Amino acid sequence: MDGDRCVSVVGGKRGKGFYQLRTVSNSEPGCKEQAFERFLTLNFGAGSTPGDLDGDGANEQIEGPPARFIAFTAFGKKAAREGTEVAILVMEVNADGSTTQETAWNLQYQNLANVEVISNDVRRIYLPQEMADADLFEIELTVNKGGKVKKKETFRGTYIMPFDVEADISN
Repeated sequence: MDGDRCVSVVGGKRGKGFYQLRTVSNSEPGCKEQAFERFLTLNFGAGSTPGDLDGDGANEQIEGPPARFIAFTAFGKKAAREGTEVAILVMEVNADGSTTQETAWNLQYQNLANVEVISNDVRRIYLPQEMADADLFEIELTVNKGGKVKKKETFRGTYIMPFDVEADISN
């Protein structure tokens, strides 16, 4: 999947075993400028509309934004025993549908995700519904007169966001 239609996967067993699935690659030629084709489906639940995460002009219960799914230690030596911290970073969507590398939303899970070793290069990373509380923050970047970028995070709520991902770093 890495490089397939501008999707990128970064991961490995060195260090703490970082894993990232990015639905829109910023390193492939032409990918950053194009409208996104791949996305994560985020279902915030009945009656919940935290904001327009996918840039389509509507605040919806189900959003499909370009994003980065990050499991910080999924391929680490202790991950199967201890779990891994997980975050979903939603990328900023421009008015023309293209994306930037900037993070517009940050979904931080309160609990460590379970990690199951499938093989040397494959891990199942998952959080069942009863453990999948995640805090959503909207991120605003502003530039002051001196050119310094300031980041402001605004808490938008806690949502139950279960997931089950098979992470493969063999390619």
